[in-house]
Amino acid sequence: MGEKQEREVLIEIKGVGKVFETEEGSVRALKDVSFNVREGEFLSIIGPSGCGKTTLLRIIGGLVEQTEGEIVFKKGTIEDLHRNCGFVFQDPTLLPWRDVLGNILLPLEVARGGKRDKGEGNSEKDEEKKKVKELLAMVELEGFEHFYPRELSGGMKQRVAIARALAQDPLILLMDEPFGALDEMTRGRMNFELLRIWKETGKTVIFVTHSIPEAVLLSERVVVLSERPGTVKDIIDIKFDERNPSIIETEEFNKYVQKVRKALGAYTDGKIHIGADLKREDVRPVRKFEDFVPVPKFTPFLYIMYIFVFLLFISAWKAVTFIFRIPPFLLPPPEDVFIEYVTLLVNRLLLVHTYVTLYETITGFLAGSAIGMLLGYPLAKSRRLERILSPYIVAAQTAPKIALAPLIVIWLGFGIASKFFLVALIVFFPIFVNMITGVRSVDRNLLELMKSTGASKFDIFWKIEIPSSLPMLFAGYKTGITLAVIGAVVGEFVGANAGLGYLTIYAAGLMDTTQVFVAIFQLTLLGISLYALISFIEKKLMPWYERKE
Repeated sequence: MGEKQEREVLIEIKGVGKVFETEEGSVRALKDVSFNVREGEFLSIIGPSGCGKTTLLRIIGGLVEQTEGEIVFKKGTIEDLHRNCGFVFQDPTLLPWRDVLGNILLPLEVARGGKRDKGEGNSEKDEEKKKVKELLAMVELEGFEHFYPRELSGGMKQRVAIARALAQDPLILLMDEPFGALDEMTRGRMNFELLRIWKETGKTVIFVTHSIPEAVLLSERVVVLSERPGTVKDIIDIKFDERNPSIIETEEFNKYVQKVRKALGAYTDGKIHIGADLKREDVRPVRKFEDFVPVPKFTPFLYIMYIFVFLLFISAWKAVTFIFRIPPFLLPPPEDVFIEYVTLLVNRLLLVHTYVTLYETITGFLAGSAIGMLLGYPLAKSRRLERILSPYIVAAQTAPKIALAPLIVIWLGFGIASKFFLVALIVFFPIFVNMITGVRSVDRNLLELMKSTGASKFDIFWKIEIPSSLPMLFAGYKTGITLAVIGAVVGEFVGANAGLGYLTIYAAGLMDTTQVFVAIFQLTLLGISLYALISFIEKKLMPWYERKE
């Protein structure tokens, strides 16, 4: 690829500086940074770790505001510059709940304000899909449209990130060490893929890297920054007649590498290191529900084992009652419980009581979950609000619910209302806490991605915060649904005229132990069924979620 004639200046960076205010004091990241970016060129920024390379890129893209200096965009205002930037981050920053197609479409959806298919919107969406297909062809990912990020390799994820950045057809592509986490071979391939895409699109590329050979291979010019506070030490022109893998072994290439090394003040050992290892931040992942309660992988063998263990339990139960001749009013044999169960089922008495408990459980669970989410979200977004309200919410939860049950029955009566209120009260707290945890555990890179696309607060809430919170929310739902059954039964124990809890207390009062066992067995079935239902909904809503085997 021959070098092009000198192009017109697109961006002027004049005396830009940045100071971060921290608890320990002020930290200056950049000082008096000045250089121009030409239209259609590939420009790399290189410098020591912590010198402000990423900060400078984020300032150009509008993610961070500079403390001093100015940036001039020759084709409009600074807002126009930000709208004309496509950002590729250090990590691919793909939305795990969206497939490849959905990830690439994200900036286009944000740009049109999330409009749905209405009238002329159909043709608009058709154009978008056509454009995405062209981008998929460009990054050589045809056939992977419906793959989720967890099903892709590192190089494929970065191709998706590049395609997403190109989706809105930006004038400028900002790339922050996009290949730093890839292995050496993949990184080398991606370098040449990027050169091909740059040549095909003619975009202006501003590329941050730690790798000197990578900067030399890709760039027409290399801006060398000093140690922090970063300032421009040198701007080196790189001129090759052709950029291909064979150029890496040439003396000319090595000469440019040594020149950049010298400008950096780095030690020169005469070796070429493409894809040198970069130290990356060790981020401890958020613990999942399955970390605490293992979720088995269901197989035919597992089902057989479940049946075997159940039959073993029934056999042991029968053996104990037979060998020790335990009276039925203390421990009835399993066949008596089975006969009583069938009898109550046939005369519909068991169904009536089950319906009452199920209704109390479901309605209370839904109400408690809704209130927990509605209160949890604003507290997750506001530390001040959390500090004001959290002590009262925690204090309310420390009071044992069983102790409150008689009061609730006195206030709301023996009907369903008291059980509904008690269940909602019990369910509220785990959902409330998990909502806060879920929203606060949203990947910061995803939030910056949305900011780089100009997304509204509603877009961030609907497309990022809610999906990101789903794993934590469903962990809360699983806990909450079992607590909901317990809450309904406790309420029925204290005061009710129907429900499985009422049936248990009534039968116990008559010393009808067989019927007590039937009620307990039905409650167990109810709890397992509701937990399985939540797990089923979770699986359907989150096919992208990577569960531990």
